[in-house]
Amino acid sequence: MITEQEQEKLRFLSDTELYPQAVQLMRGIARELPQKQTNGLLNVSLANTYEELQGFVNHQRDRKTWPAKELHIPAFYRALGPKLEEIGKKYIPLIMKARAEQPSREDVRTLKMLLAREFIQHVLAENAYMGAIRAFQNTDRDNTRDQGRPQGSYRGPATRQGRT
Repeated sequence: MITEQEQEKLRFLSDTELYPQAVQLMRGIARELPQKQTNGLLNVSLANTYEELQGFVNHQRDRKTWPAKELHIPAFYRALGPKLEEIGKKYIPLIMKARAEQPSREDVRTLKMLLAREFIQHVLAENAYMGAIRAFQNTDRDNTRDQGRPQGSYRGPATRQGRT
């Protein structure tokens, strides 16, 4: 069973270590993931074991049916799988080092999944942020595109040459 002290360490590591690493991973992919992918990844991480999460990541990574415009998705999964393994190896000993006894296999598995969930939530937050920035930039670009041009049915000032 994961102790309250271990949960506190996990939350601290999530904010100080996992979040910056998630941002770095997403910026390395440099493209936003589709909503369908993020929903699937979140659902698998919340409702399954770590082994099932690994299976999902590996399946998405190895899929051969990606359209050309979505080839950044398998690249994301190629980066995510090893990153999740690295996080487990690096942080589980740090979180559990205060234990007097050797942690059970089940506790290690639970903590590995909790770390993966924290990391995935940060990845999804960064993905949403990237999408919001892109949408804002597109809106800003659209708004400045027509600057200096009259809007609507305006045809210029009425003059004595036939328009009143």
